[in-house]
Amino acid sequence: MTGNADYIGADVGWTIDELNEALAAAEIGAKAVPNSCTRSEILSNVINFNSNEYIDLKNGECNFDTPEFAKLLEFIKSFPESPNYSSGSDEQSAIMGGRLLVHQTIYNGFGSVLTEEIRLGGKVAYKGFPCESRNGSVAETVETLAISSVSEHKDAAWSFIRQFLTPDYQRGMFDGFPSNKILFNEQAAYWTTDTYDENGKLIPKGYIYKGYTSEIESTYGAMSLEQLNKFRVFLRSVDSMTSYDWTLGEIISQEAAAFFAGDKTAEETAALIQNRVGLYVGERQ
Repeated sequence: MTGNADYIGADVGWTIDELNEALAAAEIGAKAVPNSCTRSEILSNVINFNSNEYIDLKNGECNFDTPEFAKLLEFIKSFPESPNYSSGSDEQSAIMGGRLLVHQTIYNGFGSVLTEEIRLGGKVAYKGFPCESRNGSVAETVETLAISSVSEHKDAAWSFIRQFLTPDYQRGMFDGFPSNKILFNEQAAYWTTDTYDENGKLIPKGYIYKGYTSEIESTYGAMSLEQLNKFRVFLRSVDSMTSYDWTLGEIISQEAAAFFAGDKTAEETAALIQNRVGLYVGERQ
């Protein structure tokens, strides 16, 4: 989730209290996220992107029965059950004008980082989903490989896996950020350096298109070192990966439904989720 630092602050991440404070300080009618977002979508994102904030699978523990999670449930309840596309305005202009705090953003390479900086006038603030750790952003891998701790052939397994971590192999990737530091720094240097053709004309690195067409409205050169360093700070803060546990999602959705219907308070719902999820993660030990 990213927004305009002028309205939500430049620090990476935020808590639910900080989100609510920013929304209270915004103009009347301002939204936290786009009108197209629904209650079930936000709840699903919390489960998929922030489950590590509340669940410790290694120790079989969970932490839902807190004032902060109850506030998060209240926040989610404020969203509609169905998307409202008709009343939505252009997200870029709404964020720049303070009428929208954040929107969901996927960064799949330095080009997407530059494009977001262009769209938001160089004022990008990396926030993620609100949580107490303030680390509400997640990473998603293209491929995930591991070596079993009980394998009798760890050296051979590592020899196989290692080939995918080299600069030469990862140069063939067309999407995402390389995990190899050498290649990451090479790409960072390219995206922060203006390049020119044989006629001395600037070769664009960033593009803005007209609406949802393929027609280019404007082009831009390299991103600044300040923008790159800001992104590096954000990237280093990401310590979780996307995950989905169907059973966990069912438990939380079932208990939250009673709260959304007005049958239970947020605190009662958090306690019920704590009890059921606690039993679930305990059984997985």
